[in-house]
Amino acid sequence: MSQPNRCQGCEVVSMPPQSAGTLHIAPAVPHTRRKITDAARALSMPCHEEMTGIVGVELSDGHLDKLLAALLNRLSEPERAQSNALFLNQGEELTMAGLMQSGPLERLTSRAESRWLVELMEQDRLFAHFHPIVTMASPHEVHAHECLLRGQDEQGRVIPPFDIFSAARRADLLFHLDRAARLTAIRDAVRHGLSSRIFINFNPTAIYDPAFCLQTTVRATQDAGIAPDRLVFEVIESDQVEDSKHLLDIMNFYRRAGFGVALDDLGAGYASLNLLSSLRPDYVKFDRELIREIDANPYKQKVFSKLAEMARDLGVRTVAEGVETRPEWDYLADQGIDYVQGFLLCKPDAPPPTARIPE
Repeated sequence: MSQPNRCQGCEVVSMPPQSAGTLHIAPAVPHTRRKITDAARALSMPCHEEMTGIVGVELSDGHLDKLLAALLNRLSEPERAQSNALFLNQGEELTMAGLMQSGPLERLTSRAESRWLVELMEQDRLFAHFHPIVTMASPHEVHAHECLLRGQDEQGRVIPPFDIFSAARRADLLFHLDRAARLTAIRDAVRHGLSSRIFINFNPTAIYDPAFCLQTTVRATQDAGIAPDRLVFEVIESDQVEDSKHLLDIMNFYRRAGFGVALDDLGAGYASLNLLSSLRPDYVKFDRELIREIDANPYKQKVFSKLAEMARDLGVRTVAEGVETRPEWDYLADQGIDYVQGFLLCKPDAPPPTARIPE
């Protein structure tokens, strides 16, 4: 996966305009073209064919979202993905080069559908829940807190993280959201007066060039007066990483800035196992599916023991996440795990909750 050599403007979100103009659409097949014209005419929006097979729909102020909503319902996802779309304000001239350089219709429809997500970021309605990570050898010692992103709708209800990140992926807003999540974690950690280490998740596919994309994160840390070694950046979705060199560049950027790095979901698949030796993280977190009922599963125990041995040989500290029962805790204590995290201790919350230490 090649990466651009500059940031893609993650501080500014490009949204479908609300002004009058023309939406030019180049569908892949005539059948899709007919569905587009039917949708426009059903909304009483003038449309005409421009060049060969290109549909132009004339839009009044604020009507683009109405058309995009109709196309979202009428066209399949492959049809939207295979149709180029370009909005031009009144007076701007359509060129074939401009249309070919435009994005897919799917991006426009998803952006319009996800306008609520942009408002969530712009109106500062993101916040962090915190989950303590305790030292196994001294369970009353909270070694760190993991920051977990949450959102709040206009009625004050919590928006699940799955809904937030799913919308970001569909609308190609993941790098905007990933940046907002990092800044939110730093802001809320300071607001709640945390003195422990802070684990902050990041998705490597949402970072194009660390030298550009992560500068706001470094500045936020400096402005907050947080010592860099208190922050640990935790790579998530390692199974989606196709370019391990790009991930290594990100990890090295964090290290040069004085931050710690962690690899999530060890034991979930080959990807994280392969990355362990090449990235040499400061921490690894064992996948919760591996930890679940490990006390009663000899197969999981053998896998875990080999992975834990490998981590110790590499000098990497180990974290077991997803610990929910006392038998799981007892087994991990016997195995010499360094740190533990899970619902057995408490659920994530804000302000940071107090961990219930198993007696």
